[in-house]
Amino acid sequence: MMYRCIESFCVDKYDGDGFHTGESEVIEMGSLWSRDDDINVIGGEVHLESVTDNLQWLEIPFETLSNNFKERDKE
Repeated sequence: MMYRCIESFCVDKYDGDGFHTGESEVIEMGSLWSRDDDINVIGGEVHLESVTDNLQWLEIPFETLSNNFKERDKE
């Protein structure tokens, strides 16, 4: 499934091994994300990978998904 961010929000940054980097990042409104439920790095309920930035991924609660994202085919 593809999602578009409909409201910017801030997340903690983690490296590829799941370790917190001590930094945070803003997820920009309008960015595109692909959902991949086969991957779970830090224990989040939903794993999203950026369509435009191959090195960026998120793991977020279902609530954040429903509040900040919209399925792309439903636009």
